[in-house]
Amino acid sequence: MIPLALDWGLQPPPTTPLAWGARAIYKLGSHEEKFFENGKRRKNPKTVTRASIDLLWDRQGSSRDEASTTEKDQKALLQWVDNIGLPELRKLCVAKYLSGSSEDEVEFASDGYAIKASPRASYGYLYLVAWVTL
Repeated sequence: MIPLALDWGLQPPPTTPLAWGARAIYKLGSHEEKFFENGKRRKNPKTVTRASIDLLWDRQGSSRDEASTTEKDQKALLQWVDNIGLPELRKLCVAKYLSGSSEDEVEFASDGYAIKASPRASYGYLYLVAWVTL
């Protein structure tokens, strides 16, 4: 099997038959919440950190080994990325305080899939890759 190559994001492990990659716009920021969910004002504002990962339609793509995977497998990977991978990745970025100047990587795996991301010290982008684990 020839290793897959992606146009965007990080590169997958050489043995995976199916992968997706992207270069997303990334922002990690903190803000103060001055109100409770019911609308009442807080006496002491709460500082909340959030990770924003914005995918662009023309900065992502997938690749697969057609001999061992199907379009159905590809759709399943993309569903996992949307429903499980990206939400967990956002939590990891906040937990590890992954700033845009960092070269660190965060990785999450479950249900036979994995996703990895790194800002690569780009100050505004997050490079991602998701793949089927064997």
